[in-house]
Amino acid sequence: STWDSICDMEKSKAVVIPEVIELETHLFDMQFSPITNSLAVCDVNGKVGEVSYCVADGKVLPLWSLTYHSQSCRRLCYSKDGLYILTGSKDKSIGVVSNGVLQCRLQKAHKSPISSLIHLEGSVLASGDDDGVIKVWDLRTYAGETKFESLKPSINISCQIDTITELLMENEKGILLATSTDGTLTAYDIRNTKSPLKERSTGFEEDLLSLVSVKSGKKIIVGSQEGALHIFSRELIEISDDRINGHPLSVDSMAKIDEDTILTGCEDGLVRGIGIHPNKILSVLYGMNESIEKSLPIQRVGVSYDKTIGGAISENTLGFFNLKYIKEREK
Repeated sequence: STWDSICDMEKSKAVVIPEVIELETHLFDMQFSPITNSLAVCDVNGKVGEVSYCVADGKVLPLWSLTYHSQSCRRLCYSKDGLYILTGSKDKSIGVVSNGVLQCRLQKAHKSPISSLIHLEGSVLASGDDDGVIKVWDLRTYAGETKFESLKPSINISCQIDTITELLMENEKGILLATSTDGTLTAYDIRNTKSPLKERSTGFEEDLLSLVSVKSGKKIIVGSQEGALHIFSRELIEISDDRINGHPLSVDSMAKIDEDTILTGCEDGLVRGIGIHPNKILSVLYGMNESIEKSLPIQRVGVSYDKTIGGAISENTLGFFNLKYIKEREK
């Protein structure tokens, strides 16, 4: 019957969420591919790997893994076209991988351990470290080499004084936003190589840990050590003009679902869906806690390229959850 056909079609579209995966080592970062059903992870031993997942049967399959960092790999990200994975390590180096092959490595990229990393455009990337230094690199300069012992970045910024926790690039405006454990949100115009500092927020008496933009870039959301989400208007980031309360502990990671909705990963072991304007906690989507005393902090959250599922890492655990439920709560 027509009704049976409709039911069969709906069943075929059903999302099967992969089961929680427990690994042998502590994970540091996780990122979904921007173009396909795969994600990359890195760990305390410096290993970087990529897995594929299937939302039709819930299977997760390893694709490849490499260990080229001598210390923990702390951050990674995909290039915007999904063809490369960039990695940053406690050993102060940056790696570039494609299809499981190390393409190049900046061996002395920073003087301090790398704490944040972002692909900007083309062959350009930015990295931040534990001393508050941000560097912008153009890998076209080093074409043909695979190892770089001593490099000069195209921009070297030392305006913040503590760990750079997150970097975010504004679309097509050349403005790089950075949060830091020095309590500041800072905007840099990386087109101005001599004087890139553009704006800086008033310092908070807490670490600023995570960063996303929503409302077509008009609002900047910053996650904090005390659990508040500070909201800034992009026209003026000197002072936050709103906040969302409700997280009992630090908000260590955030990811954007759409222009009105984000995910937060909290130290209390929960992933929450948050609505922006109106500001509210929509739902708890995933949890790694029996109680706050026994919680496993959510270190990183992410959203799949097609907005079907979300993912989170907590110590040695990689978990997944369905984003359908938060969309239903918004209706």
